[in-house]
Formats: sequence, structure tokens, C-alpha cells
Amino acid sequence: MFLKGSGVAFYLRVLSPLNEFIEYLDDVEDRFEKSKMRYENEAKELSPEIEEDYWDYYIDEYHDFNSTYPSILRSSVFTSIYSFLEYHLISRCLDKAILDKVKYDRGIFKAKSYFKLRYKSNEKFKESEIFSNNVWNKIVDYSKIRNCYIHNSGIITMIPDETKQKELIQIIRKTNYIEIDDRDRIHILNREFCKEFHEVVYKFICDLNDLLLNLKD
Repeated sequence: MFLKGSGVAFYLRVLSPLNEFIEYLDDVEDRFEKSKMRYENEAKELSPEIEEDYWDYYIDEYHDFNSTYPSILRSSVFTSIYSFLEYHLISRCLDKAILDKVKYDRGIFKAKSYFKLRYKSNEKFKESEIFSNNVWNKIVDYSKIRNCYIHNSGIITMIPDETKQKELIQIIRKTNYIEIDDRDRIHILNREFCKEFHEVVYKFICDLNDLLLNLKD
């Protein structure tokens, strides 16, 4: 892909930092996997009797690399990518007078309201359906998963509103690489969840940038 001018700046300032979340995810997950495999390979070299003692001693450390650490990493990367999206969208709201008119929305929804006010008379903006298409709808679903992590420690039953609990359960059931465990906690199954979210965010940010470059009042 050949970029020039503003395209280079956009890539360096926005897309490259966004990609770094996935590079970091892969790097750390690979280290966890190597640590996990070290225990497994060492155990294979032992007799059955000694292997049992080996796992009695190392099982907690193995569990950390196999489950605990990857789970923390994935939820952290997921919420960090969301925060990046949130910051980026608000940073594109350049008319502070219009932004100040948005009183009740927060985060990505504040940005949505801003752009709808900013371009309320622009037909290209209306035709784009940038804030109502499938990509945006996926981001809204991800936002509800993110909110449960941030406000309820990822535990669905801690959400006070039962209707919102049921809504989130339905979102998780249709979303890849994520489930609800037996403690009603959101569990990201593998790194592919974060990668799919990254792809959705990447596309939305690029689509919005292309739209804003082409808009004229």
C-alpha cells in the first residue's frame, strides 16, 4: 500500500498506534505459550510417579500462564483498543461550540451526536450511514461488553438492570471467541476476539476518515 501526504500522517498518528495493540498482544501471548509449553515438555520427560509430584508443585504456575495471565491480557487489550477508539473519535470533534451542545452522551456516543449535529445538512454524511451501518452496530455491541468489564468487573450478574443483563447475554452468544463462564463472568476464549475487534475499529476509523475528507458543507 502506497501512501502519501495526509495518508502517511493518518497512518503514523492513528493506524500504526492502533496496530501496536495487536503486536503487543501477539508478543505477550506467544511468551505465555512458550512458558506453558516448557512445563508440559518437562513433565513429559518424567516417570508417571514423578510427573504427578511435578504437577502438584507447578500446577498453579502452569494455570497462570495457561489461563489467568492470558485472560487478563485479552481483557486489557480489548478495553485499551476501545479507549483508543473513544479518544480518537472525540479528537475529531474540532468544533468545540458544537461539542459543548452535546450534554448527555459520553464517549463514542458523544462523538456520534457531534457529527450528526456538525453535518446535519450534509447529504453525503446522511447517505454514508456511518453511525448506523453494520460496522457501527458491531462497535455498539462491543461497547456493552466493554462496559461490563469496566463497571462490573466482567460479571454479568453485577449489572443492576436485568434487561441489560439479558441484552448482553444475547450479544455474547452471537459474538465470536467469547463466552460466559459458570460464575457469570465474561471469558475471552483466545486472542482472536481482540483481533476481530481491532479489525472492526480499524475499518470504522478508516471509513470515517475517508468520509470526513470528502465532506463539504
